[in-house]
Amino acid sequence: MLDRPFFSKNGVEIRHGQLYRLKKPRISPDQPTGVYLKGETVTINCTVAGDYRDKTFRFYRDRQRLYSHQIITKDNIGKFRVTGTDQGGSYHCQYGTSVNRRQFWSQLSEAVMVTIADLPKPNISVDSSLVLKGGKVTFNCTNPRDHPGFTFYLYRHREANYSDVQTAARDNSVTFTITNIDHTDGGNYTCLYKGDVWGRLLTSAESDPVHITVRDKSVALEAGVGSAVILILILALLGVCFWKKGKCGNSREMRTTAPPSDETNETLTYADLNLQTKPRKVCGQRNIVRTFGEESTTYAMVKR
Repeated sequence: MLDRPFFSKNGVEIRHGQLYRLKKPRISPDQPTGVYLKGETVTINCTVAGDYRDKTFRFYRDRQRLYSHQIITKDNIGKFRVTGTDQGGSYHCQYGTSVNRRQFWSQLSEAVMVTIADLPKPNISVDSSLVLKGGKVTFNCTNPRDHPGFTFYLYRHREANYSDVQTAARDNSVTFTITNIDHTDGGNYTCLYKGDVWGRLLTSAESDPVHITVRDKSVALEAGVGSAVILILILALLGVCFWKKGKCGNSREMRTTAPPSDETNETLTYADLNLQTKPRKVCGQRNIVRTFGEESTTYAMVKR
């Protein structure tokens, strides 16, 4: 009867009285450079040549085991989505196999480095959002980080319509100028940048958009004249209102109803007067001042 194989915890298999060391696995990322951007998925393979037994695989970062909430493992492949730069580091893998309910693990593989690159989206600005047909417009695109030598691209409606590209030299900022502009040049513009990061060509996210509108010169002139006319009318109305307010403050309010005790057949005119305070002649009564003219009698009622 043949001896059954046994395994030691240091990766040594005892088979028929002979020692066989478990093979060291090999680890490799799907990106040869090991460089990834935020939002990308890292795929790591752990392979063992010439061993076809059932195996269980584990993955480690900086020699700390990764669990299901950190990496998704299926067979010999581990995957995780990059959410932060702290996911970079030194990665290893290991496999285990069991015989007669005994589990044994291989040595750790050699390490591979995973580097997380952080490329923030650029900022874009435009010198004027309203451009006359035949004129020009200038866009400025800036990289928030210190990455000199990156190449910037200008996009219109998410399409690279303009073949001109600019390379940032010192201040991580470039300008794009479009001359002899036409109506077809209006719309939303964005920019992005590309560059080599630790051996891999990476592309940033697009900037937030800026919008430009292209108008004919005649339309722009008419709009300017119309705005000036509206402004003049508003100023004129304000002037009239202030003038009337001052006039009303100095005028007297007229009314044509006489007190019952003073009804006559004459044409009467009444005025409420704003008079200075003077000593009363009759306490608690109203003083009626009556003046006579050539054609009518005028009453002034003073309220105390």
